[in-house]
Amino acid sequence: MPRGAIFSLGGTPTPVIEALKRGPVECALFVVSEKSEPLVEQSILPAIGYLLQWECVRMRDPDDLNTCYQEIRRAISDWLDRRRLQPEQVYFDLTGGTKPMSAALTLAAVERIPLYHYVSGAREKEGLGTVITGTERSITGLNPWKQFAIRQRELATQLYEQGHIEAAAELLDQASQSVTERSETLKALARLCRVLAKLDLFQFKGLPKDLGQCRRQLEVAFEQHGADKLITWLRELWVHVQALEAESRSRKDHPRSLLELLANARRRHRQHRHDDAIARLYRAAELYAQNRLYAAFGATSGHISLASLDGGLAANLRSAFPDDLVYGERLQLSCAKGFAALKYSPLVEDHRLPEVYECLKPALEKRNQSWLAHGTRPAESADFDQMWELLIGKFGIAESAIPEWPKISFIDY
Repeated sequence: MPRGAIFSLGGTPTPVIEALKRGPVECALFVVSEKSEPLVEQSILPAIGYLLQWECVRMRDPDDLNTCYQEIRRAISDWLDRRRLQPEQVYFDLTGGTKPMSAALTLAAVERIPLYHYVSGAREKEGLGTVITGTERSITGLNPWKQFAIRQRELATQLYEQGHIEAAAELLDQASQSVTERSETLKALARLCRVLAKLDLFQFKGLPKDLGQCRRQLEVAFEQHGADKLITWLRELWVHVQALEAESRSRKDHPRSLLELLANARRRHRQHRHDDAIARLYRAAELYAQNRLYAAFGATSGHISLASLDGGLAANLRSAFPDDLVYGERLQLSCAKGFAALKYSPLVEDHRLPEVYECLKPALEKRNQSWLAHGTRPAESADFDQMWELLIGKFGIAESAIPEWPKISFIDY
C-alpha cells in the first residue's frame, strides 16, 4: 500500500476526500491555489476520519503551466526527502485543480512517481460536467513513462548513436526493470550494447559467449518488427566476434582484427576524437605490415625468426637490418622497417609495399606530430580523411568489408 499521496486541489474537495478514504496514507502533499488552500483544513481533514500528516505547496499563478511545473517539481523532491519516502511508496492524483495545475503535477510527477490516481464517475450535463457525488470510482495505474520507459529508451538511442555504448546499456537495463512488457527484449538489447562496448575496447575474448546469451532473443525481436537488415547484421556480428576471439588467441596474422581496427578508427572520427582516430589508423598500417610479414616470413607481431628461414633469405634480412637483431637470430622491426622488409618477401604481391609505405609516410607523419605520439599538434578531421583514403586505397580494402554498426531505435522494442 502507498504511504504517501500528492493531490492537485481545485474548487471541490470531494475527489480528494474519496481517494483518501478509499486508500488511507500516512502523509499527503496538496498542490493548491490561494482559493483552494483553505479546503484542506475546512473540508478534507475533518472528512477522512484519520490523522494525516500533510503539507501544502501554493501556486503563485495557478493558470501558468510553466510556473506550476517548476514549483511542483521542486516541492515533490523536497517533500520526498523530508518524509523519507521512496517514489515507489507514493502516488499522484491528477483529478482536481486548474488544468495547468493538474497538467503540471502530471509532468512533474511522471518523472519519478510510478503510480497515478484519478477519480472518475457519472457526470452531470450528459457526461460533460463534474462527477456526481456518490458515483465516484478510483482509477489507478502505472504511469506511461514508467510502464513503457519512453525517456530511458529515447536517451539510450541517442547515446548509442553518439558512441556512448556502455551508458546506453545502463539506461536499457533501467528500462527493463520498469516496463510491464518486453522486459527481456530490453535486457537483451542492453547485453548487445555491452558486447559492442567491449568490442570498442578491443576486449575480444569472451565476446561470442556474451553475444550468444542474447542473440536468439534479439533475432526474435527483430523478426517481429520486420527488421531483416538487423537480423543480417546480428549474424554477421556473430561471425565477426568469433573470428576476433580466435585471432586474439593466435600468434598468426590478424586480418579480421585489422578490419575492426579500421572500424574503431572510423567510430572515433565520428565522435570528433581525431587524435584517437589517426592513432588507430597508424596501428592499422602497422598491423597490415605485420600480417604481410607473417605471410612472407612466419613473423609474429613484426618479429622475424631468421632461424626458420632458408639461408639466403635469412642472410639478406640480416644484412638489411643489422641494427634490429635481437639475440642474434631474431629481427624486431618497426612499422617503417616492416614495410621495407617486404622487399625480400617470397610473395611477389608484397614487393610493391615498400613504395606504398613511402606514399603513406606523409599522412602517417601527422600521427607522429599529434599529442598521442611525439608532438603537440591536435589532429584534424582532414588528417583522418587523408589517412583513411590512403590506407584503404593502397591496401586494397573495400569499405563494405569494414564492420559498421547499424542504427537501432530502442524505442521500437
